[in-house]
Amino acid sequence: MAEMSASAILGLKLDSIPFSAFHVAVILVLGLVGFIDGYDLALTGSLLVLASNPAVISLVKIVVLRQFRHRRALTLAQNA
Repeated sequence: MAEMSASAILGLKLDSIPFSAFHVAVILVLGLVGFIDGYDLALTGSLLVLASNPAVISLVKIVVLRQFRHRRALTLAQNA
């Protein structure tokens, strides 16, 4: 009978190990880490795009926003 190679013997030994709850936990943890890493990359990419152009608000926009908030507050007070 021909001798088996070391990789074939190692493969047979690894195949004989039973699949347990520990293996399921490792797979779930690796999946969670992969999801968090992908989410982090997506969030960082979108924030870098927003940070590349500085947000500039002119005085005119500030006045318009203030008037809008004041009108909205008056409308809500009248309806209450």
